[in-house]
Amino acid sequence: MKRIQFLRKTLDSLPLPADGQRDEYQSITSPELLLRVTSAGTKTFCLRRKINGRAVRVTLGTYMRAGDTEPVMTVAQAERAAVKAKAAAVEGKNPNEIKRARRIEGMTLRAALAAYVDDNAKMKPSTAAGYLEALQAMAPDWMDKPLRDITADMVLRRQKQHGERSHAGANLGMRVLRAVWNYARSFNP
Repeated sequence: MKRIQFLRKTLDSLPLPADGQRDEYQSITSPELLLRVTSAGTKTFCLRRKINGRAVRVTLGTYMRAGDTEPVMTVAQAERAAVKAKAAAVEGKNPNEIKRARRIEGMTLRAALAAYVDDNAKMKPSTAAGYLEALQAMAPDWMDKPLRDITADMVLRRQKQHGERSHAGANLGMRVLRAVWNYARSFNP
């Protein structure tokens, strides 16, 4: 890893690595601040730091994408973002987990299911389709409702109501809902 001064003219002139490769540059003034450069020409700021004894890499933002002429995130903005991420790390909080929790916070049931399926790479497409079908059969009106608006009382009433039509279908719907709910809840920092 090369150490360089993070100045715009320096960052703009960095060479692209070989196809499929990625280079990293370390800031001379702030050693935890890095810039990743891909062979496609994307340059991204990140922070490398230990949090609770584990090495963590936090993506702060894109400096420049291939073909751009102006930075998306300036060096000064990256330095400010790094200070915020470091402050969270000092408190033992992983900034990656905080970002993920914010994304999930207002997530709808449909979006949480999609994220759950995406994070389970070994899940077969037929299983994912079955999960969606089970939720739509049990609670079609909840699919676009934020998870925070679905209460335990609502779930119990819906299970009883759906169980009158199909006991097995209600149980399957509840298992899927519980899995998706626990998945989303696990990201609260």
